[in-house]
Amino acid sequence: MGIAYAANLNDGESFTTLELKINFLKPVWNSLLRATARVVKQGQTVGLVECDVTDDKNKLVARTTSTCMTSGAIKLKADSFMCHKCYK
Repeated sequence: MGIAYAANLNDGESFTTLELKINFLKPVWNSLLRATARVVKQGQTVGLVECDVTDDKNKLVARTTSTCMTSGAIKLKADSFMCHKCYK
C-alpha cells in the first residue's frame, strides 16, 4: 500500500500513515497470497489507499484501507538528532 501511495508523490515529498484498518475475511492455513493495492484518492495533504488480499484460488481473504498524509521535504540538520551535550 505504501508503494502504491509513494509512486504518485512529487520529488521531495514523503508520507506517513494516519490510520490502518484490516478486515480479515477468512482464515488461511497454507496458500500463496497476493496483495493488490490501489490509490482511491490522493489529495494534496490526505489520501486513501485500499488493498485486497487474495489466496491462490483468487478468493478474497482480507481487505485493508489506509489513510495517508503527504508532507513536503523535511530538511534536518545533524544537531536535530543529538543534544548539544553530545558535541562537547
